[in-house]
Amino acid sequence: RSKCSNATCTFRPFSPGHHIMLVAFSVVFALAFALICDGSPASLHGRVHASSIGTFTSEWACSVLSSKRLAPGAVYTHRNCTTKHPIPVFGNQGPLSIHAIEADLALIKLVPAVASSNVSVAPLNDIAEQSGQPRMVGGINGGYFWRVDDSSFFDGVCLGKFRHDAECPVSVTQPNCGVGDGATVVNHTLLSSTCDCGSFNRPTVLTINGSSSQIDCLHQGAQPPFGTKLDSLTAGPHLLTTNSSGTYVAIPEDDANLSNIYEHSSNTAMGLRVNSTNGHVASSAVLLTVDGHDGCPVTDKTCGANSYVMAFLLRDVFNTQEAMNMDQGGSATMYVSGMPNNGIVSNPGRGVRHVFNGLFVQSL
Repeated sequence: RSKCSNATCTFRPFSPGHHIMLVAFSVVFALAFALICDGSPASLHGRVHASSIGTFTSEWACSVLSSKRLAPGAVYTHRNCTTKHPIPVFGNQGPLSIHAIEADLALIKLVPAVASSNVSVAPLNDIAEQSGQPRMVGGINGGYFWRVDDSSFFDGVCLGKFRHDAECPVSVTQPNCGVGDGATVVNHTLLSSTCDCGSFNRPTVLTINGSSSQIDCLHQGAQPPFGTKLDSLTAGPHLLTTNSSGTYVAIPEDDANLSNIYEHSSNTAMGLRVNSTNGHVASSAVLLTVDGHDGCPVTDKTCGANSYVMAFLLRDVFNTQEAMNMDQGGSATMYVSGMPNNGIVSNPGRGVRHVFNGLFVQSL
């Protein structure tokens, strides 16, 4: 559905400070990756090959702690889930505190939205309330972004993108401009572009089109497959895909965004329940967050999840056939209208990070 982009990142001359930042990031990344793998087979081979565990079926025991009907066709649930048997490479998981919004796409519309301007960030509940869209009953944080509210921030997804890039106007011809690291299209307007720098070489995009909604895994610098014709939101990594043999974990083996794939942290993802018998029909969507924080210890199986665990949850607990990760760590947030704490139900007791965009469910 999409073609590889030939775009390459043109780096501006680095100051000595930028050189130091890049070297420091490389060292920290190597150390973090070693800690994340924690002596598992993944650390011996450098990374997990999806083909080795992609068809493995995980089994979970889940208990529903609370639920709320948000609107006709939309339900929020809070669950604790624990694996019944170890997942290859990653072992036993849980109990994990999981928040889910399940939405019938015949009755509910998926809506992307950004902070009040494309060079700002805001709490997820404010993005919902200030979007100008009525009946936004819930949502999750969206894609990666430059944290313009953090003077010490360094973008580990789009290496070579700096603050002056984040603050320049969004443009297809200058894809590294703007706060968002991945493309966001709302009402035929491009509000962020997919950067063509660094480790974000396999962005994944959700194209929103009712029962024809789809998830596509792209290549570095590629913009949404339908341009600005349809609403879309870009993040990654890609988690699940389906063929004639079934649904399998499909994190690309050439995806260089390793720290976000393997990071054991609070996490956000979404999936589509798709019937491929008569073409491609998406009947419902699942928005998912797992409680935790940035950099959960790998020994604490109750804190957060990496991308592989998110893929298993979306396939084996929530029965989705296509799925993608959103931004994780401190950005992982779920909003449910009418709930305490300004509607933020995820990660209770933790501060709410300001984010660039979100994916919401709207009652029709």
